Amino acid sequence: MCSENTVRCIDTRGGDVEKTLSGHDGAITSVASLHSGACVASGSSDCSVRIWKVADGQCIGVGKGHDEEVGSLCCGDNFVASGSDDKTIRVWSVPRAPSPSPPELSDADPGPGQGDVDMTALD
Repeated sequence: MCSENTVRCIDTRGGDVEKTLSGHDGAITSVASLHSGACVASGSSDCSVRIWKVADGQCIGVGKGHDEEVGSLCCGDNFVASGSDDKTIRVWSVPRAPSPSPPELSDADPGPGQGDVDMTALD
């Protein structure tokens, strides 16, 4: 569940808020789970992506690079793909272990000739 610029993790059995994940400077626009629900990715109108550990609410990564709101997320085992109103898709490598301060996520290396996809090129 999202509220303004926080993500709230809710116990589905009782409806209680288990964790509140704070850190975005804008409204939350998308959420997806990864690592079998151990982590959550959030996208925001602040143009960033954050990765959170659900168990302790720690932010373990921040992805900055979009020029407009992040509207969609898709997660794999070691990546998060984010789609933005800037008409690009970015693929981010996901950190495996937490660090004292959340590192900036790095663009995953998609290989030669690949990278951000300009969505206008798909028309």
